[in-house]
Amino acid sequence: ESVRETKNPKVKSRVHKSNLFSDFPGGLVGRKKKIKMPLYDCMLLFKPIIRKEGLIELVARIGKHVYSRNGVLTDVKSFGKVELGYGIRKLDGRHYQGQLMQITMMATPNMNKELHYLNKEDKLLRWLLVKHRGIEIASTEREDESNRLTNSTTFDEPSSDEDDDILGLTR
Repeated sequence: ESVRETKNPKVKSRVHKSNLFSDFPGGLVGRKKKIKMPLYDCMLLFKPIIRKEGLIELVARIGKHVYSRNGVLTDVKSFGKVELGYGIRKLDGRHYQGQLMQITMMATPNMNKELHYLNKEDKLLRWLLVKHRGIEIASTEREDESNRLTNSTTFDEPSSDEDDDILGLTR
């Protein structure tokens, strides 16, 4: 225990060492605050006329932005041209196709607010940031579902060797 002076000089209180710096938001001075870095998917739907160099340039700019905030890009996927369910109207007309990309990243929770500059990007039709939640729960649910399927009576029917040969499933 140590003695800490209060606002009133006549009154002194005894305080445990662990509570000495409790007035500070981070606790003890010099202690690093743990920052949660959840996993996010950033879905980018580009206009179909954008060249590959333009896609790469924007993805690199997003990557630099994430990296400057101590984040990490873990995966970048391109799904190529996709047909849209409806036309997306922009200043240069309606678009019924788009180029879809997915960027997986570990970033700070305020990354959603920081990526709002993408709203002004003329190469994009739409963008969406999705947070990964409950990965462990999803894997156990998948295991439970696969156990139910393997225990099902549907798969207990005997199959003929002809069916296996047709499907290319030789033993």
